[in-house]
Amino acid sequence: MSDGLMSIGRRQPAVSTSPIIFASAFRPFFLLAAAVAAISIIVWLFILKGALLVHGSFGIIDLHAHEMLFGFTTAVIAGFLLTAIKNWTGQAPAGPRLLAGLVALFIVGRIAVAVEAAGGPRGTAWLEALFLPTLAVVVAIPILRTKNRRNFGVVGVVAMLAVMDIVMHVAGWTNNVELGVAARTGALLVPCVLLAVVGGRVIPLFTRNVVTTAGVAVRETNTLDTLAVASAVAAAAVSIGAPLSSTITLIAPPVLIVAGVLTIARMWGWGTLATAKTPILWILHVGHMALGVGFFARGVSFLAPTIISPSGALHILSVGALGVLCLGMMSRVSLGHSGRPLILAPATVVAYGCIVVALVARVAATQVPFLLDVAGVFFALSFAIFIVSYAQILVSPRPDGKAG
Repeated sequence: MSDGLMSIGRRQPAVSTSPIIFASAFRPFFLLAAAVAAISIIVWLFILKGALLVHGSFGIIDLHAHEMLFGFTTAVIAGFLLTAIKNWTGQAPAGPRLLAGLVALFIVGRIAVAVEAAGGPRGTAWLEALFLPTLAVVVAIPILRTKNRRNFGVVGVVAMLAVMDIVMHVAGWTNNVELGVAARTGALLVPCVLLAVVGGRVIPLFTRNVVTTAGVAVRETNTLDTLAVASAVAAAAVSIGAPLSSTITLIAPPVLIVAGVLTIARMWGWGTLATAKTPILWILHVGHMALGVGFFARGVSFLAPTIISPSGALHILSVGALGVLCLGMMSRVSLGHSGRPLILAPATVVAYGCIVVALVARVAATQVPFLLDVAGVFFALSFAIFIVSYAQILVSPRPDGKAG
């Protein structure tokens, strides 16, 4: 009997007519994240050179920070969380139509910020503040519905980012410098908490799956990991509070230094050295190491800014922790969740090299200013390479025929 005859009388599965790019959240949001990263940093370099003027409520520094944190970083977070929540809860938080709506809202936000910065009506950028509260609700529904307690904190992270975004708009609108510094610092440190949580879950797991065949043992989660995550939460709290309170400024350095030490120490037993020949792994270890070094350097910068500048410390966290880990996770998730082998194309390894160069150059630029251009170009290049390498994968169906 033919397959056609065998199918008579059976209920056929519904065939989605939505574009494949809306089959899973990592597809559109990772492409958007890479595009925002590459474009924003080049625009930033032109602004610094005076080739472009900035208008509206955000100043030059705030505009740069806002688009890297609430443009690039939140796009990665949206793509990752909306994809992971389906595995965590068994429920898809966003079907194709809702996902398309979220993508549209994100794009409208980027356009709104750009329009105001280019001299459009003041207040236009406020449209951008709609995205994160909406994302928080979409993320919260399946987690709360299934009582997925392990991931309640994720809802808090997205909600906190939504608050930081609104506060940053308020600070820009009212010219409140201290409030603006607190908001943009929080927008950097809150995602770092998420990196500490997720990194501690997946980096040892991914490493164990590879290095155990070579006889290298990777330890299980222990108390040190719990302390490291708790210290990251404390580091975020004091970093937000320091610009607003002299008392918090006094306690911030030891809290940040301890967070750095614990974040680095938790990597003991992760098999880091065994990943040297496996780029898809070592990029994650480099990013997590940058997280710990960034916390530590941020603490030292309070005490000895002439030794480690506050800008240098913050960029270890932004370029090193956020940039490196996001690029590493984007490339891995894009392969794994599109049903492809976890084998990197040579171009992706080049992208990894570019972002490491960008990190080193950006930190060194605090002493050697011309390296700022080098850092910006290499950062943009790393994500441009991602777009070229992964665009076809992200807009194509899975080769195994499965959904997603």
